[in-house]
Amino acid sequence: MKFSSRIFLGLCVATLGTAFADEHRDYQQSQPKKPVPSMPVVTLDNPNYIFGVNFSALFMQPYANNLDYAAEAVPFNYGTARPILSPSWVIPEISTDYHFGFDLGIEGMFQMVNTRMSLNWVRYHSPKDTGSKSVAHTNNMVGPFFEIGPDASAYKTSKGEVYFNFDQVNLDYGTFVKFGDHLDMNLGTGVSYSRVYQHLFSRFTNVPGTVVRTLTVPSTFQGWGPGANFDFTYTVWEGFKFVGDARGTLFVGTFKNDTAYSTESPTIEALGDTNPNTQSTSVGSKMDIVPAFEGKLGLAYEWSWGDCCEFKLEGGYRALVHINAIRSIDMGSEVALGAIGSIGSAETGVYARSFVRTLSNFSLAGPYVAVNIGF
Repeated sequence: MKFSSRIFLGLCVATLGTAFADEHRDYQQSQPKKPVPSMPVVTLDNPNYIFGVNFSALFMQPYANNLDYAAEAVPFNYGTARPILSPSWVIPEISTDYHFGFDLGIEGMFQMVNTRMSLNWVRYHSPKDTGSKSVAHTNNMVGPFFEIGPDASAYKTSKGEVYFNFDQVNLDYGTFVKFGDHLDMNLGTGVSYSRVYQHLFSRFTNVPGTVVRTLTVPSTFQGWGPGANFDFTYTVWEGFKFVGDARGTLFVGTFKNDTAYSTESPTIEALGDTNPNTQSTSVGSKMDIVPAFEGKLGLAYEWSWGDCCEFKLEGGYRALVHINAIRSIDMGSEVALGAIGSIGSAETGVYARSFVRTLSNFSLAGPYVAVNIGF
């Protein structure tokens, strides 16, 4: 009896399970089938032209870390060697403005292997940007960083100027890759040449204008290096596209810096020397590596005619940076005048106690407008 009961119970369970499975299957078959999402197809691709030219008008602002050119002491008492009140300092800076540059390039397509070779030249030579600082209070003064204190010359006005020359040439070779129906990219590598030049100038005078000190600090970097890059086009709707690119490069090159000091005053003539007195700090060429990064993002409208011609108009924002590309050896502090009283005074020249090494990035950022023609 027990054995027969177990068999009967097993048959009941099996029957119920089969019925439940059949009902669940019927329910699933009665439901509408959901579409299975498909992954974008990744393929090699080509544009519909074999040769192209492009031109970008750049309206960009230069940046650097070393545009602080003077120090104002507040307050300052010339008649007290050790003032009871310690002064505070205000540091004026040269403010740069937007200036024009351009990017000119050509490109050729290798349709059989879905690749492109391109050559472009970026040029940005800015005019002078200036800054000035004058002090009216009797106990205030403004001067270079190494000459600010109770024993400094009584400078009351200051002026700073800077301009930049930047050139970069890129030779790239890349492969066209298509991600689905909307995203097209070109993945490439290449070699680049870059030259960064900064000319920094500052001038300090007393109220009569009889004592004038000027500092001229030119700094240059130029080098070659390998890099990697990509650009993309994302189709939004009927010719309208998001566009962008990015590049990273390691430049290996040389730095050069020569600082000139000029001091003009009646004291020099009274000592029988040539007025103005000129001095300099010369730094020989040094090798190092400069990492550089750049990128842009914009909106474009593109249209084609025939089977082999294309025109694209785009605009957006572009930026680049060369890390520590501007380097100079600058005077850090002067010898105390009491130690050189027999030589003259601060009005006759500069007398170095220490030097400091200054590092500065070079950057450009601003809007651009570009025209690209392919045929």
